[in-house]
Amino acid sequence: MHVEAAILARTIPARPAGRPRDRRLDAAVLAATRALLVEVGYRDLSIGAIARRSGVDRPAIYRRWRTKAELVHAAIYPAGDLTLRVRDSGDFARDLRRFARNAVQLFSRPEVMAAIPGLMIDIRHDPSLRDRLSPRLEASARADFALLVERAIGRGEAQPHIHPETLFDALAGTVFLRIVTAGPSALDGLADELTALLLHGTRAARRPGARGGRR
Repeated sequence: MHVEAAILARTIPARPAGRPRDRRLDAAVLAATRALLVEVGYRDLSIGAIARRSGVDRPAIYRRWRTKAELVHAAIYPAGDLTLRVRDSGDFARDLRRFARNAVQLFSRPEVMAAIPGLMIDIRHDPSLRDRLSPRLEASARADFALLVERAIGRGEAQPHIHPETLFDALAGTVFLRIVTAGPSALDGLADELTALLLHGTRAARRPGARGGRR
């Protein structure tokens, strides 16, 4: 935690139990964070600048988010964002393609691209930060994806040895790496190419007389 955050944490009184959180202030802070990320980048982003842009004072911000990294994560991956949550349609190829396209959409957002390098550095320096942040985005998305893969295996569309975690990482990680190393201009066609490659490696052999999902 930064020195400023530590001082504020000691001086800010605890919010009384049962006091409702003002969602309008949350929205103002998150919107200001996204805008400033695009304007100045993660490294030069400060809680003070966010406070000035949003009109919400720093103590109120620190009551909601303990660190800049946690605030930025909440801003670029808003609560309730369903982008990476792909429901099973009964067609494994279609669902993989939709997931890959959604991952491209998510990670190519300007505020996400501006935040990712700095967030990764902060996570490397503070491993506990990963434990606090990953459940916000990954837990529900991974659970949905695992169910999608399990059902595809049950229908005979995917090989039974496929691990959902590995496949999830292959899809999201490839998109993530391409954006970080080559930028959004290198994303054209990536989702479809990646889907075709992974389907080739995961698709179960067609059983005689079996009907596969639609492409």
